[in-house]
Amino acid sequence: MNKLTKTFGSHIAVDKVSLSIRQHEVFAFLGHNGAGKTTAINMMTGMLQSTHGDCELYGRSITSDTDKCRQNMGLCQQEDILYEDLTVLEHLKMVSSLKDVKAHVVERNI
Repeated sequence: MNKLTKTFGSHIAVDKVSLSIRQHEVFAFLGHNGAGKTTAINMMTGMLQSTHGDCELYGRSITSDTDKCRQNMGLCQQEDILYEDLTVLEHLKMVSSLKDVKAHVVERNI
């Protein structure tokens, strides 16, 4: 992520945030309400267009190659998004199908 910035009118929600996350790392944003955590994550995942800056994942821009980037990332939001009627295995298969992961890869990874 390089100088990621998001403004809403004259309000600066995220101001030139830069960071690097290595493969297999898990990270979290911590901060008070209104600090820009959700806005930054939404830009990093391509859910929200940045005002300035960009995120790259394996050399691909989240802005111009969103679908390819999303195949290599996961996002666990604060809310519980599990379905009571599904097992853990069923959840993993469902999310994998949404991310267009091939069945043989899913089985091997699970």
